[in-house]
Amino acid sequence: MNLPFTNENWDKIADELACNIAQCRIFGGLPYNDNVAAPTHAILSVYAKRYGGIDEKDMLLVADMLKFGDKLSAVEYAAQLDTDPRDFLIGAIVKD
Repeated sequence: MNLPFTNENWDKIADELACNIAQCRIFGGLPYNDNVAAPTHAILSVYAKRYGGIDEKDMLLVADMLKFGDKLSAVEYAAQLDTDPRDFLIGAIVKD
């Protein structure tokens, strides 16, 4: 069984979003910055929609918590999930 919870998928989405943010800054007249990084909640949201499967709603909920800066609640909620999504989400939060 090929589980979608991989760092390769995460990195791919992070690169796509960073590229989109950089392009928006160029076309929006803002200075270009090579160190553009997408916020964790944005990457997690896209990741959940693409690869979340039955855990999509839980992942989107954690992404919303992170969006509003509530890391503690996000970790507490993620800790109650099944093994694979739990480990993946907590790893993503720690990277942030």
